Amino acid sequence: PAAATPQSPFYVGFTSGSTGLPKGFMRHHRSWVESFRVSLQDFGVAAATRVLAPGRMSHSLFLFGALLGLWTGAGAVLQERFSAPRALDTLRAGGAPLLVAVPSQLVLMLQWAERRQLAPIEGVELVLISGARWLRERTPALRRLFPRARIVEFYGASEASYVAWMDAEPGAPAQAVGRPFSNVDLHIGPDPRSAALPQGVPGLIWVRSPMLFMDYVNAADGTAALREGDWLSVRDMGYVDDSGLLHLCGRENRMLVTQSKNLFPEEVEARLLAHPQVAQASLQGVADGLRGLRVQAVLQWQGDAPPPGALELAAWCRAVLEPYKAPRHWWVWVGDWPQTPSGKTDHTAIARALQAPSPSLERWR
Repeated sequence: PAAATPQSPFYVGFTSGSTGLPKGFMRHHRSWVESFRVSLQDFGVAAATRVLAPGRMSHSLFLFGALLGLWTGAGAVLQERFSAPRALDTLRAGGAPLLVAVPSQLVLMLQWAERRQLAPIEGVELVLISGARWLRERTPALRRLFPRARIVEFYGASEASYVAWMDAEPGAPAQAVGRPFSNVDLHIGPDPRSAALPQGVPGLIWVRSPMLFMDYVNAADGTAALREGDWLSVRDMGYVDDSGLLHLCGRENRMLVTQSKNLFPEEVEARLLAHPQVAQASLQGVADGLRGLRVQAVLQWQGDAPPPGALELAAWCRAVLEPYKAPRHWWVWVGDWPQTPSGKTDHTAIARALQAPSPSLERWR
């Protein structure tokens, strides 16, 4: 990407802060335009319709949605503060055939629609999901609510914009995030100068595209993205399977080593969140002289039904995961779930609470 000059228009935004404090970043006008162009190329004409972006413009996903609507000329409908019933009213009125949303917003819409026994909304043509892992078990319910919509989830980052996308099929592999956008190149390995790792072997995900950011506003910290020539890595780990599908394992700095094996918390958290009585989940590692790290889960329940016991939850994990990935100790978080300013789970705050007695934590058996 070109360096900024007084004549070069660029935008200053902030990352989500999922690995620390949000970092200011600069993104060139050209990278935005290229992301809009490839949206139409890869998603079709539905990407050129009016957009509902129901969140703050400080969140890069909703900013993207709003700017996409302005760029195509179709316009955008904004919600500075998300409201599930207001969003559904807008969609039912036909005001926005394109919905850009994070998974938690869609879950709240589904819950509201179910409680109110709302009829299907026919005017939605495209739903774009990003910002967190979408629980594909909910895709059938989302299709019933929006029966004419194509439901797409995409993986990206503030520094990289789009990376990969796929239709949100319930039967897709749990860690799959799709195939690269048509203007994106991928490389899996320690750095892009080395040979790519074999299919199925996890490594750093490197991205090359015309949508990469320019630079951070201030000095980068240890969690910042890596640059090697035209290539960028936001320190996510993943692999490409034999069909060309990118699988996202998790963040490099969240990887745990237990029983001499690598464990990515995101995989276990996704399995726990698929349980009907689990609303929130955070996997943590505590030092253990025998195993290296003792895997613990911090959960929050949803619904009024009696919560499951620890043995039931462990069996739920082992049904699809290798035994060493199942948590050995369980905690329940009491009170408001810790979140970053962008609405993601604040795993660092939960880790601090585990290190010392905390009124927010109760041991679960």
